[in-house]
Amino acid sequence: MVLPANPDDRPAVPVKPPIVLIALLALGVALQWFAPVGGGLFAWGADGLLAGVIFGAAGVLIASSAMRGFVQAGTTVMPDRPNAALVKTGLYKYSRNPMYIGLILIYAGLAALLGSVWSFVLLPAFIGYIRYFAVAREEAYLKRRFGETYVAYMRKIPRWF
Repeated sequence: MVLPANPDDRPAVPVKPPIVLIALLALGVALQWFAPVGGGLFAWGADGLLAGVIFGAAGVLIASSAMRGFVQAGTTVMPDRPNAALVKTGLYKYSRNPMYIGLILIYAGLAALLGSVWSFVLLPAFIGYIRYFAVAREEAYLKRRFGETYVAYMRKIPRWF
């Protein structure tokens, strides 16, 4: 379903989640540098590298696949712009938020690569931001925008997995 987009009707996501990811990861790295827990940065060696690559690559694959679905549907991936279409194909057949699942995995992968315990401590803050400041606002917007079509989709497809 493609609808003409009203530029004034959009989700009110205050800060784009990738910016929050970078900010919290940087804060975690700074804390790890100045108040190391579990060794300093990069202290996890090959284990951190392996975990980081696995989580990070999985996150990139999931997020890029989800983004591709938005592009194919002719709508935006930007959480502060109006949606022209409701994407229900690809990974969106299994989760309403695969792009955010991908971002969470990317964050975990980077934290592991860096060996930053503090970044892992801050991971719940990132997940909370996504859930309460991005997803909640996007869901309210999508209900307004697509009405019963989105409500039916919400009943059928879980928020995460």
